[in-house]
Amino acid sequence: MTNDMFKNENIRKTSVALLGVATYIRAVVEYYKQNKIIKPLLAQAAAAQQEYDTAMESLNKKKEELRIINEKLAKLTSHLDRVRKDKQDLEEKVNDTDVKLTRAKKLIEGLGGEKVRFAKESQRFENELKYVVGNVLISAGVVAYMGPFLHKYRAKTTQTWLDMCKKHKIQVSEDYALAKFVGSPIDIQTWRLQQLPSDGFSIDNAVIVKTSDRWPLFVDPQKQANNWIRNMERANGLIITRLSDPDCIRTIRGAITEGRPVLLENLEETVDPVLENVLLKRLTREGNVTVVHLGEPVEWNETSVST
Repeated sequence: MTNDMFKNENIRKTSVALLGVATYIRAVVEYYKQNKIIKPLLAQAAAAQQEYDTAMESLNKKKEELRIINEKLAKLTSHLDRVRKDKQDLEEKVNDTDVKLTRAKKLIEGLGGEKVRFAKESQRFENELKYVVGNVLISAGVVAYMGPFLHKYRAKTTQTWLDMCKKHKIQVSEDYALAKFVGSPIDIQTWRLQQLPSDGFSIDNAVIVKTSDRWPLFVDPQKQANNWIRNMERANGLIITRLSDPDCIRTIRGAITEGRPVLLENLEETVDPVLENVLLKRLTREGNVTVVHLGEPVEWNETSVST
């Protein structure tokens, strides 16, 4: 192909038609040369492609195996979390049970020492049961009638009733006291914290106030009862008013409807007649509603308290 006879200018001199043939021959020769180079490369590419396909097939298998392993790992991890939570719950229950057992043991040990006291208290209650009728009779009389009287006259009258009970063979406790039989030690302690004087007369008065179904009237020059009522009923929304206040009646009406306690201060010897129905609890029914007439019908709330 390097011969001068294959040069285009020489071929054109010989024959123009041979120029195309020469070009074709050169192309065939060039194709042969390039094919000798490319064919091994194609064989190598085919081999590489086969290796690649084999590797990808193996990779896909490994990926599938990895996916299966990850799924198993996720399930095992979830199971492990549940087991750990169950373990924690069980440990908490065990600790709680241990605490309860310890407390129960201490309680049993403590109650073991109380057995004798409980037996004595049970015997005392059994002995006092036979005095219930007489104690209730005396207590009812004190609550109903003795509120207005001073301590000396109240004690004298109570003693007279005790003697009458003995005369009629009605058993009454030898150490009878209104606060002891009707009052509660817890309530009495609470009243003291609410600034109730600690003398027996004041405590008896407080028991009468809390037991009686009638509104109490306090003769209270030193404001001791006033302070006690204020402290005791403050949490219940106590309303404080006086008859001299322009809106006194309206205030009492609102308190009755809302069921809030009322402290009516500085009462004179006479009370406004409009309050008579409230003081005497003259309640009437209007339809399905209980009302009290305080100048006009006012719905009665059972929790209403007036003092």
